[in-house]
Amino acid sequence: MISLKPCTAFAPLTNYEKAGQYLHSAALSWIRPIDYAVECSMHVFSTAINPGKFGNQSTFLTEIIARVMSVSLSILSLPLTLSLYGIGEVLDVTGDFLQKRPYNYLKGAFEEKQDTKDTYTVLSANLCMLPYGIATLGGIRPAAARIDEAAEAILTADADFICLQEMSMSPSLQLWEKIKDKYAHGFTRIGPMPTNRMGGGLFFASKYPIEEVQYHALSDDGPIARGVFCVKTKTGWIINAHLRAGSSQEVVALRKKQVQEITSLCEKLSQEGTVPCFLFMDSNIKRTGKENDEYSSSGITEHFTSGLKEESSFTLTPKNATCTNCLSSTIQGKEDPKDIEEGFEHVDCALSYKPSQAKVKTTLIPAYDLHKREVALSDHHILLSII
Repeated sequence: MISLKPCTAFAPLTNYEKAGQYLHSAALSWIRPIDYAVECSMHVFSTAINPGKFGNQSTFLTEIIARVMSVSLSILSLPLTLSLYGIGEVLDVTGDFLQKRPYNYLKGAFEEKQDTKDTYTVLSANLCMLPYGIATLGGIRPAAARIDEAAEAILTADADFICLQEMSMSPSLQLWEKIKDKYAHGFTRIGPMPTNRMGGGLFFASKYPIEEVQYHALSDDGPIARGVFCVKTKTGWIINAHLRAGSSQEVVALRKKQVQEITSLCEKLSQEGTVPCFLFMDSNIKRTGKENDEYSSSGITEHFTSGLKEESSFTLTPKNATCTNCLSSTIQGKEDPKDIEEGFEHVDCALSYKPSQAKVKTTLIPAYDLHKREVALSDHHILLSII
């Protein structure tokens, strides 16, 4: 496991670090054109064209022409968008040189709450806001169209801490502007930023004082920079992670290794079980309730306790699934999968590290309704936990 040097959240930003974070933000303006072009093309190719959907042939032909023009304009503007992207990359890399921390710190307008409670709440969710319009492949609207709804869900839950996955920097900053009056501290652009702009996508916010912050990279050879973000609070360590996606044997083995790395990290952070450790993540580890499913063989049940339904009595159903694959069926013009394990998954976790004897109790907040698919906030439900 590669680890960047732990650093305290409240060590004042140096002028160099302030300049670095400014360059990271400025780079987004130069990178956005190619991001938008790919997003438009992605939407064209991910959405099935069904003549019956448009009512008449004239409307159907208009839709085809609009899609051809959209892709053509993206191709014609490619030299310009690539040039702008290059400028953005230079600004971003320069920002990395100046900003040594493994995150960008966002100061909120909310005054820190004092630690006087025995229990706290954590909201965690995969909001599918990666760059390039990738969410459209899963049947989700572009990130910009969902920011207001995401902010409303977060503000309504009014959780003490927020752990989000699949939040690229641009939507993270837009979301922060809408919730910063209710949170004292925010963190985005966590971990390294590859040239492909597929960073780890982790986001964290807190109403309470923060003692220490750590970032640890996970073993991975995929396009996304996978890592673990650890925040020390008075109640213990709150950990945010997103494991590798995929169903091949190689990827399943890699996820098991990632769980082992996180377990080893919790062993150190808990100081022999004296400090609570709470883990919130999109594990991509399927939990079906069947004997020897990936969840039971991953090592999670051995070292962690779930805040959701107990392992011994779990059976996957649409009601207790934390995400669905049915939204992607709609946009691709296909019927929903007949097999429940193809249409639904239980992969999002709210866990407590067993040796610390910490407790976590979790409920699901719906983020999608299969009867209103066109307005889904995400294809993952939101988890609200009491720790």
